[in-house]
Amino acid sequence: MKLSFDKRLDEDIMKAYCTDFQIIETRFINSSEFSSLRLRWETAVALQAETEQARHAASTKRHSRHELQNRRKRKPVFLRMMGVLLVAGAALACLGFWRFQTPGIVLIDEVDMHLHPSWQRKILPTLLETFPAVQFIVTTHSPLVIANAETASVLALVDNEAHTPEYAQGLDIETVIERVQGVDPTPDTANRRMLTTYMEMVHAGQGNSEEALGLRRRIEESLGGLDLVPELLEADAYLFLEGDG
Repeated sequence: MKLSFDKRLDEDIMKAYCTDFQIIETRFINSSEFSSLRLRWETAVALQAETEQARHAASTKRHSRHELQNRRKRKPVFLRMMGVLLVAGAALACLGFWRFQTPGIVLIDEVDMHLHPSWQRKILPTLLETFPAVQFIVTTHSPLVIANAETASVLALVDNEAHTPEYAQGLDIETVIERVQGVDPTPDTANRRMLTTYMEMVHAGQGNSEEALGLRRRIEESLGGLDLVPELLEADAYLFLEGDG
């Protein structure tokens, strides 16, 4: 919309009423034309405001209609997802039933591989409970797996010959390592060798010598006290009895 005004009129007044219009050369010079200009400007502003409100209302309506359409489109997808979940649930239910009925033979090499000790203890019981109709043939070097298996199912391979140990299930780990696996469970470390030397001195009647007492202090510093090293309890009992004699 283009309006014109006379430069002889007050420019500040014209700017106040014609800010939003493109100003060009004017022809009118009297107050009546100025009043007419003001009326036309106010009318245009009012129409513009009504137009903006109408546009906003139309935009809001379109947005609401678009949201409604999206919801209607999403509803079938949601229903389809529910259908998939129902089918999956039914399949899992069938699997839960058939896993008790389906027989089979499963071979697992090193069943304890990468398992935390807490899982090594329960891996076999969990497999047998989950698949009771399946026979599992596994190999392991873990005393935790052996100690949690039925003794009759354990086969120890020694010199290429397999035999079932007399006892296995429920034994402590050190006993399984020594009796079933045939390995000395004692660590071969410098501090353990020092403990062996100390125990030999105690049984030789030299437990109270300066050298033996020095070994005792070093052993306690590197291995801990009586609660961690039961051999020290044995040494103290022997020294006590020897002193009484």
